Amino acid sequence: MTRWPGGASSWSREAAMNTVRQVRPQVGLRPLRAIAVWIAVELAVRLVLFVAVGIGLMELGWIPRTAALPPEIFTLQMVMTGLALVILGWFFGRRLAGYPLGYRWDRPAVLAGILGGVLLVPLLSFGTHHLDQTLTGKLEPEQRATVVAWVLQIVANGVLAPVVEEFFWRGYIQGELGFVKTALFFAAKHVVVDFSLARPTTLLTGSFALGWLRLRWGTAASTIAHLILNLTASIMTPRLPG
Repeated sequence: MTRWPGGASSWSREAAMNTVRQVRPQVGLRPLRAIAVWIAVELAVRLVLFVAVGIGLMELGWIPRTAALPPEIFTLQMVMTGLALVILGWFFGRRLAGYPLGYRWDRPAVLAGILGGVLLVPLLSFGTHHLDQTLTGKLEPEQRATVVAWVLQIVANGVLAPVVEEFFWRGYIQGELGFVKTALFFAAKHVVVDFSLARPTTLLTGSFALGWLRLRWGTAASTIAHLILNLTASIMTPRLPG
C-alpha cells in the first residue's frame, strides 16, 4: 500500500479529501467568474432592460416625457433592482446550496450585527457622506418617488439587497478571496452597477465594516448590520411628491 509522508496511507488521504469535498462543495463557478456573472446580471437587468422597458413605456404614454425625471422612472428602477436581486438570489442560491456560508445566529453574532448597524447609520449618513461631497464635489441626484416606489425601494434595497448580497459577497466570496479583496470588489461593484462615483469613502467604509463583522462574528452579523443600514436609508431617502 502506498504511504504518504507522515505515514498516511493512500486510502486515508482519499477519505480525508472526500471529507473536505463534502464540507466545502464545488459551486461550479470560481470566485472571480462568479463576480463577473453577478455584475453582468445586474447591468443587464438594471441598465439594459431598464432602458428598453422605459423607452417602451414612454412610447405607450405610460411614462411622461418631461425635462425632469418623472416619479415613474424611479418606480421602474426599483422594479428592475428587485428583479435583478431575485434572479441573482435564485441563481447563486442553487449553486451555493450546502456551501459553508458562515452564518451564526448565536447571541454575540446577533448583538454584534445590531450594534454594527446602529453605528454604521450615522457614520455613513453624516460622516463619510459629507466627506464624499467635499472630495468629489458631486451630489447624487435626488429623485421624487411615489408611495409605490418608496415601498418597492424598502423591499428591494432595504431587504432583498442586504440578504442576497451578504450570502454571496460575505458568505461565499469572502470565504474564498478573504476580507480585503472582497471589500474592494464589493465597493467596486457598487461603483459599476450603481454609477456611484460620488461616494467612494462611503462605499469603502461600509464594505470594510461589513467584511470585518463577517470575519469576526459570521455572515449573520454582517447581514443584520446591512439590513439596518439599508432599511434606514430606504425609508428616509426618497422625496414623496406633495
